[in-house]
Order: sequence, then C-alpha cells, then structure tokens
Amino acid sequence: MKQCSFRKKLIVFLTVAGLALSVRPEASSAETKPRTDCVRRLLHELSRAHLEPGMAEQEGFRAGLRTAERPLSEFQPEQRIRVTRRNSRGEAVRGKIRVLVDHPTADIHIIADFNDWGKKLTAADRLRPIPDTPYYEGDVRTLKHGMQYRLLVNGQEVFDPTSSTITTPQLFKKLTGREEDHLNSVFWDSERPGGYRFKAPSISLRDAPIVSAQLDLWGLPAKWPFRGRNGPATIGDTYRFIAESGIIDWLKHEGQYNSVRFNPFGPSIDGPGWRFHYLVINQYGVNSKFGTPDEFRQMIDAFHRAGIAVQADIVAAHVPTSGNWGIRSVTGTGALGWRKADGSTLYGAEQTEWGTVYFDFANPFVRRHLIEGVLTMLKEYNLDSLRLDHLDGIIRRKGGREFLRQLTGEIRKYKPEVVIEAEVFHHYPGLSHASDLGGLGIDFTTQAEYTLFIRNNLVRPITEIDTGELHTALHAPFNHGEFHKVFALTNQDEASLKYAPGMGAYPHDLTQNLGHEMSIRKIQSFGGLSMFSGSYYVDTPPVRLLQKGNFDDQPAVEWGARTQDDVIRNSRFFKTLSTYFKTEPAFAPQYLRRSIENHVDHQNKVVSLQRFDPQSGKHVYALVNLGDRQLLDYGFGVDRSANCKLVLDNHDQEFGGAARLRKALSQKASLTSDAQGMHGKAASLTLPIVEPYSFIVLELDP
Repeated sequence: MKQCSFRKKLIVFLTVAGLALSVRPEASSAETKPRTDCVRRLLHELSRAHLEPGMAEQEGFRAGLRTAERPLSEFQPEQRIRVTRRNSRGEAVRGKIRVLVDHPTADIHIIADFNDWGKKLTAADRLRPIPDTPYYEGDVRTLKHGMQYRLLVNGQEVFDPTSSTITTPQLFKKLTGREEDHLNSVFWDSERPGGYRFKAPSISLRDAPIVSAQLDLWGLPAKWPFRGRNGPATIGDTYRFIAESGIIDWLKHEGQYNSVRFNPFGPSIDGPGWRFHYLVINQYGVNSKFGTPDEFRQMIDAFHRAGIAVQADIVAAHVPTSGNWGIRSVTGTGALGWRKADGSTLYGAEQTEWGTVYFDFANPFVRRHLIEGVLTMLKEYNLDSLRLDHLDGIIRRKGGREFLRQLTGEIRKYKPEVVIEAEVFHHYPGLSHASDLGGLGIDFTTQAEYTLFIRNNLVRPITEIDTGELHTALHAPFNHGEFHKVFALTNQDEASLKYAPGMGAYPHDLTQNLGHEMSIRKIQSFGGLSMFSGSYYVDTPPVRLLQKGNFDDQPAVEWGARTQDDVIRNSRFFKTLSTYFKTEPAFAPQYLRRSIENHVDHQNKVVSLQRFDPQSGKHVYALVNLGDRQLLDYGFGVDRSANCKLVLDNHDQEFGGAARLRKALSQKASLTSDAQGMHGKAASLTLPIVEPYSFIVLELDP
C-alpha cells in the first residue's frame, strides 16, 4: 500500500508539472526542454494503466513519447534559393536556385533586374538538369535580400512555387517606395544582419487541454483601438500591429486562449474575403499583403511571449488554376504553369468542385515538394501546430495516404511536439493511429458528428432538440478508433456558410429569437458543452463579445463592445470556464474516455458529462440544461457517494444571473451524493434548482 501511495503521489506531481510546462512560454527553451521531455515520457509510462483501451496506439498519445531525431535547424529543402556567398557585412551576394521540373529537355533561365528581366540573358542565368533527378539547378549571380525574380521556362514566365513570398502592392511599397501590381517571386534573406531573430521559443501544447481562437488576419485587428486610431494604418502593417498593439494580451488574459488559428498564411489569390486565403499559390512562404516575413516572425514571437501557440492552416490538397487579373494573373504563371515533357501539368490535373486542381499525390516528387513546404514553414516561422485543410480530398486520391504518412513521419522526425489537426468529415482506417505503428499519425480530427449536432440543434426549440444526435456524437470517436477530436462551438465555416439552420452567422445572431438574456445563456450552455466534451475546443472572440452578423460580412471583431455590461459578464464566464478547463488535469487528452457521456435525459433535454483524473481520483461533472425550462430537485447518477463542490454555474451573479442554485446550496450543510443510484450509476446527486440553459460544473471529492 505504501508503494501504491507513493506512486500515486508521484504521478499527481508529474501530471501537474507536465501541464505547467505545457503552458509556460519558457517550457520549450533549450535549457528546459530535456527536463520537459523527461517529465512527459515518465508521465506517459506511469499513466498507461489508466488509459482507455486503444489510447496507447493513438498518435495523440504516442507523439508525447518521442524526441526529435534531428534538429529542425538542419533541415534543408531540395528546392529554393540558397545562399552560397556573403560579403564582409554578412549580406547575401551569390546563390544557387533549384526547382522541380521533371522535363529533361526544358530550357530554363532565372530572370530579374540583373539581366533586365530576360532581355540580357547570359549562360550564367541558365538552369541545368541535375543528372538522374527531376530537378534543375543554376547560379544566382547577383543575389540580394528582397530580390524579385521569375523563371523563364521554354519561353513562358512562371513564378517560383518555393519562394519566400510573392509580391503584393503592400510589399512593393515597403521594398521600393512605390505601389505596383507585378506578381513576382521574392528572395527574403532571414539570416541577413538586421533580420528579425526569434526571442521566445515555440509553445508545446502536447498533452495539454487546448482552447483555440479562430481568427481572421484582417478581422482581428481592424477595430482594435491603438495610438488614437482603430486598426493598423494600412493592411500591410497587420502583422506588426497585432504584435505591438496589446491585442494579444486580451486573447491571453481575457480570452484565456492558449492557441490561435488563423486562415492560411501562404501567398494566395487576391480577394477581400477569407475564402481567397484558401486559394494558396505558394506552400513555402507567407502572404506579404499583411506585412513582410520579418514582421510575420515578430507577430509569431509576440504570441509565444504570451504563451500562446500559433497554428498554421496548411492547404496541401489543391492549388488554383487561375485567378487575379492583368499583370497579377496566375493563369499560366502559377504552379500549373509548370509542365512535363508530354505537356501535362507537373503538380496535378484532377479538378475539384471549387475549380481548383488536386495535387498529384501519386508523384513522389510532388509529395516531397509539399512536405518540404510544411517543414520550411515550421523551421522559418517557429510554428507550433498545423491544421491540414480538406483531408477528405487528400486521402481519397491515389498516393494520398502515402503523402499523409510521409508528412507526419517527417514532422515527428524534426519536431515531434507539433500538434497536427486535420479537417475531415468522414472516418478512415488508421487516421489517428500512430505513425510509428503504421497509422497516418494525425493528433486531432474534426468532430463531424458534433458539428452536425450544433448545426441542427443550436437554433431549435426544446421540443425539437435531438439529444440522440448528441449521444451519437459523444460516442462516435471511440466507435471509430479516433479518440482525439476538435469540438467547435463555431468557426469560420459555421459562421459563414448556410448549409443548416445553425450556420451562417455568429451564435448570438442565430439565437436572438430567444431574447437577449436567454440567447446569452444558450450560447454559454452550448459553449460549455463543446468545451467539456473533449480536450480541444474552438470558438472565436465574437462569441465572447456577443457579436451579431456573420464571418463573411462582419469578420472584424467589434472590440468596442468590451465595455458593455452583458458582454463583460459573458466574457467573464468563458474566461472562467477556459481557465478551469486548461488547468484541470481531468481534461488532459490522454484521459479521454468513453464515459464522458454520464447521462442523457431525452425528455428534459439535459445531459451530464463526466471527466476523471485517474491520478488524483477527482471526478468533474458538468450538468447541461439544453432547454428553456427550469427544473426543480433534479437528480442524476454519479459514480460514488462523496462530498461535492459547486465550481461554477453560468447563472451565478458574477455572470449576470440570480445565483438561485448557489443560494439554495448555501442553506445546506453540504452537498453530498446519495447512495441511491440513478442512470446505471452507483450513486446520485440532486440539485435543488437547474435554471434554463444552465451549465453547471461540480467536483466530486476523491
């Protein structure tokens, strides 16, 4: 017994230490990382006895056991410009350029200012095939930071799909002082003297509960007050404004987010809305519309100093065939401008439903091109997490599974702590199975059944709410062997697209027919349900700020609402809930269990959730009233008879409620579960009052 007691205490200590190291900005520094890895590995080994069957084979569990095989700093892509000579001041002056061609007789030159954009070509500007490979390589005889260039392939000008960025009018002005529309590749020398150097380490959320904010690069800062104005002076100052304006402090302290997820960072087709950001034309760079690559690094660094992880949305499924107008057109100049000897397109040909083209995953060199793009983004921009867009489209293509397996394997080789999420709406064998056990190695996937539940039920009256859909959603991940899921109250798709009644607007807009106060309570109950159903939760600041409208027409966050009393109380609820969720070990992803659903009351539309910390023995219960009826003396089953503590009720006074439950409980000597069982449980707990749209958190003593 003494040995068991010591073991239990040791595991409790390591659990707390592991969570603390996961959320502290300094946890990934060179000095503390070995200790962090040691704690995590030991914690994993000691916790195996408490795992849900099948958990030990999940990528989300096994990745925490790994250490990097090679430093990410040593990674070098096959393609791109690399510096071969610097002057005495450390500035790049010469280089080599290598590109994927797969055309043994192609005539290829680099064109730039140094040869009057091809009018004064020399033999030194020619790229030549590398024997026994599909690559061409040549010299860049006058290389300098900020150099714009293109490639001339068999007389056709194309841009380099692996360049640091692509020119925009905003970048042109920063580089030359002029606003021009030319679409050129850009060499950005991140190692030059004066280039931005990261000051904070990346953030690891491995084994930690995640609260993530869905953000739009322009919408986040557009109305944030700073230095006498709202938003950045120009759209080209966006990255720097986010870094310097204090908006990250709000996300950290008031939002209690520990992760942020933007729309894709890569250079994309021009356009005003978020959808255009998914038409990515370069997988190796960042969009210069919002600032320079150095300013992007500054923004990432600012998030890391705040202890917030940054996720990159990776569009590796498809590429646009056309877009933009005039001299910025990508028709014939983008990735599909590259052709093989037989005239077929190098990167892909199969059309998607959006008019783009799927990458040719059956081509191992195209797969390598995409993998190296992801590794380049991780290396150059210190990113912490990845979301793979449209995984359904990847996995159904020939070579798609091999691409995913190679991609996750390479990421684990260099940076195993990266959290890999996939947008996917169907179940596939081995999707979340560990990559070192032959699976595809995805940590978290979209909880499609839960997304469907929100779409169908958020706006329904109590008589039409289908709690059977919720039951299916809570059990589906385990039934399909995919334990780790992303539960979102809303995101950019749900707040924009109108496929179902509970879509196409922000939640406060969708539920306003209930009246202002009841709409707030319903958002809180569904938000709490979403958060406590898994270990990875997503919403967006407009949820906290009770914003109306939709993500298409009103992407700008209405920061001016922060001072309104109802917004203050709603934000305080989500802040309190997020803080508890992030710091309570019971919500750690390795402790996910089938028994999360504690009971479902189909008649009253009430559900209770159970989370359990096997190390301390603490049970956390959430009682969620999804309906508009007040319930008196409501009982539900719990695992054992013990003293219980009310942690949080969204009807508490600090959240704008009358606190009837808390006041009623204050009249009792204690809140104790009864030995009389209910709902198939050994004991039961009765609450004197459950308000409409309640979200109540209770702790059962160990």
